[in-house]
Amino acid sequence: MNSRRIYEHVKSHNWFAVAIDFVIVVVGVFIGMQVSNWNAERNEGRAARAYIERIREDLKASARSVENAAEYYRAVKTHALAALDGFDKPQDALGEQFLVDAFQANQGFYRPVERSTYDEILSAGAMNSIRNLEVRRRIVTHYKTVEATEASLRLRTPYSDSLRRNMPYTVQAVAFERCLPDTSVDDRGFAVVTMREKCDLGLSPDAVAAGIAAIWIPEIKADLVRRLAELDQNFMLYQRLIDRGQALDQFLADAEM
Repeated sequence: MNSRRIYEHVKSHNWFAVAIDFVIVVVGVFIGMQVSNWNAERNEGRAARAYIERIREDLKASARSVENAAEYYRAVKTHALAALDGFDKPQDALGEQFLVDAFQANQGFYRPVERSTYDEILSAGAMNSIRNLEVRRRIVTHYKTVEATEASLRLRTPYSDSLRRNMPYTVQAVAFERCLPDTSVDDRGFAVVTMREKCDLGLSPDAVAAGIAAIWIPEIKADLVRRLAELDQNFMLYQRLIDRGQALDQFLADAEM
């Protein structure tokens, strides 16, 4: 509304026209504010939907990561069971494979669950952009549960320390060089860690015999049993992570934003 026009109406005491001008101004301001609020809500809704889609992608990436870890640790368990079986055989009946199994049984790697989008939401203070309260609650609960589960997965039994404290360094040095896991990248750019199927140390008979004698102690056997129990517990935790991630993904797919 032209301010000069309002001034002219006031000057001519045309109060009816002034009132009309005032109403037009107020309505215009109100409509402008409503349009601005609507645009803000629409942009906020877009941001919320984008966050949700990214969280779903993170959940899928986490599932691949957890499945890879579970597969890797199944190979570790195979070696652990073979090493435990070796402890029940005569010492002079064992060979280099026993050292390989004992060493591989202590292998491990830790890869945290993908949560970059969730952390971004928290750091940006954008959680309120997700208007659905149940969606917000389920997301927060999921990642708090993940934190507790990962804390359990990071715990390690003393087997690794006792083995590395007693296994001759010459044996460990060769094992680290020849028995470390292989890493590849799949068609989605995801890093896959795989236990090597074959690991030849190439040690002399005397070095093999000395290595076996050094770790042929009750402490290591007892710690190996505890290591196996730890692996079984971790398999259960990995499956829980997968199941909970899939449940949240399905919930987000069906939820109204």
